[in-house]
Amino acid sequence: MNRERLFYRLPLRRLSEEDTRTLLSGLFAEDVSQDLAGAVYRETEGNPFFIEEVVKALVEEGKIYREAGRWQRLKIEELEIPQSVKAVIGRRVHKASETCRRVLTIAAIIGREFDPEALVQVSQLEEDSVLDALDDAVRLQLIREMKIGRGAGYTFEHALIRQTLYESLNVRRRARLHQQVGEALEALYRTRLDDHIEELAYHFGEAGPATAAKGIEYNLRAARKAATLYAMEEAERRLMVGLELSEAAADPAARANVLKELGDLYFQFVENRRAVDAYQRALDVLKGQGIQQSADEVLRLYCKVAEASAGFGAAAAPEATVYAQTAVDTLRDRPDSPLKARALSLLAIHRARAGDLANARIHAEEAVALASRLEDQDELAMAYRAVAYVHRSSNEWDQFHEAVQKRFALRGGILAADVAFTPVDADLYADLILGYVSGGDLAGTEHAAREFLKLAEKLRSPSAVQLATILMVFSLFFSNQWEEARDFAGRVIDRAPVSGVGFAGRTLSFIGVMLVGRGEDERARAHIAGLEAASYALPPEHIGSRQAALATALMLADVELVKRLLPRVEAEKPRCLTCAFTFRLWTAHARLLLGDLAGAQMILDEAQSEASGQAPSLHIGDLAYHRGLVAEARSDLDGALRHLEDALLERARQEDVFRAIYREEAGRILLARGRPGDRERGRQLLGEAIATYRALGARRFEARARALFDSAASPQ
Repeated sequence: MNRERLFYRLPLRRLSEEDTRTLLSGLFAEDVSQDLAGAVYRETEGNPFFIEEVVKALVEEGKIYREAGRWQRLKIEELEIPQSVKAVIGRRVHKASETCRRVLTIAAIIGREFDPEALVQVSQLEEDSVLDALDDAVRLQLIREMKIGRGAGYTFEHALIRQTLYESLNVRRRARLHQQVGEALEALYRTRLDDHIEELAYHFGEAGPATAAKGIEYNLRAARKAATLYAMEEAERRLMVGLELSEAAADPAARANVLKELGDLYFQFVENRRAVDAYQRALDVLKGQGIQQSADEVLRLYCKVAEASAGFGAAAAPEATVYAQTAVDTLRDRPDSPLKARALSLLAIHRARAGDLANARIHAEEAVALASRLEDQDELAMAYRAVAYVHRSSNEWDQFHEAVQKRFALRGGILAADVAFTPVDADLYADLILGYVSGGDLAGTEHAAREFLKLAEKLRSPSAVQLATILMVFSLFFSNQWEEARDFAGRVIDRAPVSGVGFAGRTLSFIGVMLVGRGEDERARAHIAGLEAASYALPPEHIGSRQAALATALMLADVELVKRLLPRVEAEKPRCLTCAFTFRLWTAHARLLLGDLAGAQMILDEAQSEASGQAPSLHIGDLAYHRGLVAEARSDLDGALRHLEDALLERARQEDVFRAIYREEAGRILLARGRPGDRERGRQLLGEAIATYRALGARRFEARARALFDSAASPQ
């Protein structure tokens, strides 16, 4: 209910002395004196529950009494108002019979709400004796009747009543009673234990080492049930109880199993770093037992560490590649199995992340072939994930799209917020969105990003929400929805983005474009300073934070800032070929801004040689634009226009800020060239750029283009 925001908490403060008097007047249905209200207030400190309990105690003891149709009392100094809630409750409980106290104590072990059947079993009293005791407790206003399911049950009038009774028992007796209650519940609900798994987990968890095996089992089952309901905190709490029980029982095998389940829980909620830590701890336990590295349980954990290190938003554990390689080598001569296919897929991903694309491609193809032979759809989906990773990192976009669509089909081809979420869906959504953007399908981009955000928020996983938020900025920026993109961008920055991972670097550069375009120079420079100070592994796999800082500085055309950033950025070329392509364009632009035309040309030639024929049109358009800038710097206006026309053609399906920049640049060159028809064509392109800038709220860019447009208002 908390996760779905179906209720909210209203904090209640202690009552004032005057409010205490109002409450007392309501309880007695007549005005009470200020001195009585003051005396009660001083002892209860305005706690409403305590006030009511004190009044009940004073009435029961005859210190406040009814006479001649009105309430009377002893003198204030004779009232002896109890000084604690527990004292009040203790006095009332003491008035109950011994049988009633025994029954209530067992009820306190069961919980705030309880079923009389469990009381009969644990107390070993006749049912009538238990019911008589409960009637006595109702009369004393310690409990009240309520419905539990279709039957009748009871609940304590207040949690403090139950707590007082519970704490009256020593630890050993409490543990023994929890065990007895747990065993009674097993007997009562033996045909439907899953309906009461939380209660069983609680009682056997509190029973201690004597029933550790049961406690661990029930807490694991309760954790799995909670996880299916996206209740991560409850699942984690149950697993922590299981972990404590395994430690108390000195059972290493159970401890390793609980840690593995804890890792699975974190992985389910895309808490990848915490998942890796839990898996590593499980491995340490197994190795401490002398279990060999070749054992299947160790190899499975190796693969789990590698998988938790493989997704977007996941920093690879240093051991991930070694673990995946060890699993592949160990399983190579064994019969075909899903584990063998999983190890090959993971090794392919980690080889690609390290820049070893040739071996990554071999392992990915082996994984597809093996999963196909096994006819295992889950492993085939994982294998296609590896294939897509290799193609994306190799700038092979046709094959990338094909692999993503195959994986999407194996997932069911469904994007909807009510679909059960699995950890690998985060990576699938990222691939889908990148594919939609590169193919110019902005509607598909936005739909996928919004559906992923819904699922991430349902999970309440910080990592999943951060990745989904980054993807929302990415999709909204390209869809020209800058206002909403800026809202999400603020969340990205507030959550301290993970630099050099997935879409973070590109998204951070888009944030810079929006800040500069809107003329928010102070915020843009603060953005650059934050990015420049980021730390991450070098070389980064994808676009890093300092590269995003350079992109923002280029938008500002700040020569001194670019001069300071460029040397460090040039030492951080990404391993991913697609990101390396963007890296080359930005560093070439920086060289051009600093007057190094030869250096800019050389970098663009390298980018051209690395761009395969399958590179997306966006990349080809960006390359043509930068070639146009170099040609213009060399006073080759005809060549510059040819390159800019190519850039506009490549980006024809995407009316965004970059296409507007291309139009503005082409318009400026046409005005500078001054041939017949150039002025009219230049003004037309500038007018189109101005319209786009105005729609985006890019005031700086609009003013710049407007100045050019107005300068050509009449023939020179």
